Amino acid sequence: MRLYIFTLLFIMISWVSYAQTGNRTAAYEFNKKLGRGMNFMGSKINGGFHHPYDFELLRINHFTHIRIGSRLWDNVGPAPNYTINAAKLASYKNAVDWALNENLLVIVDPIHAWDTYNDVDSTKLYKLWEQLASTFASYPKDKVAFEIINEPRNNNLNLKNMIKACLSRIRAVAGNQERIVIVSGQGFPTRVALINAFNNNTFPANDDYLIGTFHFYDPKPFTKQGHFNNGVVNWADNGDNDPEWNDVPTKFQEVQTADSNWAVSHNTDPIPIYNGEYGVDNAAPQIDRARWLWWVRTISEKMGFSNAIWNMYGSSPSSKGIGPWTTLEKNNPTSRTLNQKILIPYHSRYESENAHSSTGNFSPENYNYSSGFLVLKSLGGSAGDIVIYDSINIFKSGNYDLTLRYINNGSQNVSLMLISLNANNQLLDSIELVLPPSTTSWNKITVNLPFQTGVNNKLHYRLTSSAYSFSMDYFAITYGAYYDNHFPAESVFLNIEDSYLGKTENISIFPNPAKDIVKIKGNFKKWELRSLNGQLIKSGNTKTINVQDYPAGLYFLKVDNKVIKLMIQ
Repeated sequence: MRLYIFTLLFIMISWVSYAQTGNRTAAYEFNKKLGRGMNFMGSKINGGFHHPYDFELLRINHFTHIRIGSRLWDNVGPAPNYTINAAKLASYKNAVDWALNENLLVIVDPIHAWDTYNDVDSTKLYKLWEQLASTFASYPKDKVAFEIINEPRNNNLNLKNMIKACLSRIRAVAGNQERIVIVSGQGFPTRVALINAFNNNTFPANDDYLIGTFHFYDPKPFTKQGHFNNGVVNWADNGDNDPEWNDVPTKFQEVQTADSNWAVSHNTDPIPIYNGEYGVDNAAPQIDRARWLWWVRTISEKMGFSNAIWNMYGSSPSSKGIGPWTTLEKNNPTSRTLNQKILIPYHSRYESENAHSSTGNFSPENYNYSSGFLVLKSLGGSAGDIVIYDSINIFKSGNYDLTLRYINNGSQNVSLMLISLNANNQLLDSIELVLPPSTTSWNKITVNLPFQTGVNNKLHYRLTSSAYSFSMDYFAITYGAYYDNHFPAESVFLNIEDSYLGKTENISIFPNPAKDIVKIKGNFKKWELRSLNGQLIKSGNTKTINVQDYPAGLYFLKVDNKVIKLMIQ
């Protein structure tokens, strides 16, 4: 068992990927808030099928953003002005407004399936963005981002010049100087295209408000089996050691490495990354589809990538719709649903009120601003009271971050033990938390616990002290940071073992860049080597660090409370 005492800090000192990104802090903050999203197809927007309920449905299913496509270029007047049809633009604007009303972040992606690329089309594109930049100039820049173009694919196009021209038109409109703009590479597959864009210096290094994007559909025989009609194809169905698990992290690391190398070559910070599309045809076996979606989401978050499923609705075998799309859904928007057999394991997020108390001293209760509109609350719990959640679905055994949202309205510390067990009730690990009274509203903590492959993992909350007016909302299981745009909470942090009190002065590292050994000069208690997205790689208290086995790229070395960029060659 591990014991941790937590304290609430108003000045955040935790390790998060956007905290050490220099002038790109706003872009990293936006990318973090994007979190998990959904794509709304341009054809449905163009057909006027969108409805306020679509965006409410995303919110109640725990999505935090939406990427809204369209075909506005098909609805413009003649050259030279290419004026967008007023009714179509108003309809698109309604979709953005409805999403914002549900507190979803929005990616404006109205150029979603550009059919050809030539000089005439480029002129048309520039005119479209002049109009769109003006239309959305007053929209909050921390809620709405622009995506210049979807999947540019003509290799004869000078993408670097096109991005530069679009950015100049967007930035020229007041209100958009610091607008987040999403840019991509050129050609297919788009992941390789993004890597090539970094290698070919396609993006302007002096624009601090960019996010790079790619789409992911590997392996295509699995994700597109509804198109190929080549029979049933499974994915990672041979257990924890199936080699297919390795494909996603390997390919995502290649993107991150290219980004890091680009940043070093331009003496700037890496661009945050958005996995803007990933999905599996309905024809795929549902369990394999759920497993793949969960893994891509999981590794995206581990890498610090925001991400969005493709797409929201579609019923055909070759569609990747998460919800059905029949005559019923077309004609009756409030009948629309999303497949919970996919989404519950995909999110790995569980409402605490769905657990049960072995002693009856915890019970569901209405609570304002809770994610399920109920919480599991103790009004007089005592040491030994246990709450049990016994249907946790994990597709791959491993150690996971568990984020718990709670509030302690009592006047005393609450001691709570979190216990992970497998489907056979065998103890995997436990951690005891000492949680102080909440000085604001909701708080959240993140701890690390092991879980095993299976649908019946268990999590026990066991009080090791009395608890009065202590409530638990939800918990989420991830490989990386979990962000909830709808139900925020103040983070709490360790004040023993992993906290660093007092100032650390005169710390330096050399050589930098390094190939094998890094030396730390100065007095310190502890160092942590972390990836760009904040993932802990190694820690210790020695004066030297052996880095020869780590991939080349940019890292962060945290020495006590000082953060230093480290380049490994």
